[in-house]
Amino acid sequence: ALTGESMTVTKGVDAVRGSFTASGDEEEEVSLAQRSCIAFAGTVVTAGHAVGIVVATGMTSEMGRIQAGVTEAKLDKAKTPLAIKLDAFAHQLTLVIGAVCAGTFAASVPRFSSAIFKGNAMR
Repeated sequence: ALTGESMTVTKGVDAVRGSFTASGDEEEEVSLAQRSCIAFAGTVVTAGHAVGIVVATGMTSEMGRIQAGVTEAKLDKAKTPLAIKLDAFAHQLTLVIGAVCAGTFAASVPRFSSAIFKGNAMR
């Protein structure tokens, strides 16, 4: 669900103060969770029936606003603190894995003449 509900939410026809006016203009920003008179794309109706009108499409819809925010965030070169920590962890993990691989290879070199390696491949 766009607003994150895991349980069924009752919707109604009464206008929410601060939501869209009859002309389509927005009076005052109301959180998505408070917009109890709007069904968003992807809404699953579990009971009842309704007739709706489309009030926004494309980049002016809520999904479009989310997409615009994601696109803007990609353009912003500044990394979040979490991204910085994840990059540092990935670098450390790469070094540890590289060291384990190098150690395993080095420990195997003396056994290359074994039959398990089918003779000395390093000659």
